[in-house]
Amino acid sequence: MKNILSKRLNAVATLIKKDKIVADVGTDHASLPIFLVKEGRAKKVYASDINKGPLKIAKNNISAANLNEKIDVFLSDGLKNVPKDAEEIAIAGMGGRLISEIIDAAPFTKSEKVGLILQPMSDSVTLRKYLYENGYEIVKEFAFEDAKHLYSVLRVEYKGECISPTEVMCRVGRLLDNFGEFERAYIEREIGKCEKKIEGLKTSGKETDEIDKEIIVKNELEKILRSREI
Repeated sequence: MKNILSKRLNAVATLIKKDKIVADVGTDHASLPIFLVKEGRAKKVYASDINKGPLKIAKNNISAANLNEKIDVFLSDGLKNVPKDAEEIAIAGMGGRLISEIIDAAPFTKSEKVGLILQPMSDSVTLRKYLYENGYEIVKEFAFEDAKHLYSVLRVEYKGECISPTEVMCRVGRLLDNFGEFERAYIEREIGKCEKKIEGLKTSGKETDEIDKEIIVKNELEKILRSREI
């Protein structure tokens, strides 16, 4: 019987290159590592978590699947205790700010030999901004829905070119490359966030230029949607 992943973790799995050494940061119960090995998608997997409780469950699940020789378990704050020969690194189910901090504390990820597969639960704008400014390129990104919530998942590789992104770049990343219903819904949600922020700024009597900046972003996002009407 095949190991079934949630829609969220399945989205992550689709962006992981095959036959690599994979690190799953914040592995929780090791669902992703077990799936990757059972499906023949990974040579070896490092499963790490900062909490002992979930890691104990992960170890039990790995043992039950008879995969102790293929999956190594590490108690680790981010990537600190994870072997540096990991070629594909999945960091999923965390906020974008925390994901940024984990990457920033792991200089070995600044290598063209390392791929990062990132699935932020929040703060996607913060994450994309960090990536752009620190030489990481978003090479692929798509949106998806899981349990009636919209998320995006990114494949990132270090290229060394640091850029100052626009606000719109931080909002949409590479979602326009393969534009579909979930990408449209994702951008519509960003427009809704702009509208809510504009109303909040007006109510609080903030400076007009701050409101104007948010209106510009909203208008640019709406322009993107109009150009993609199907």
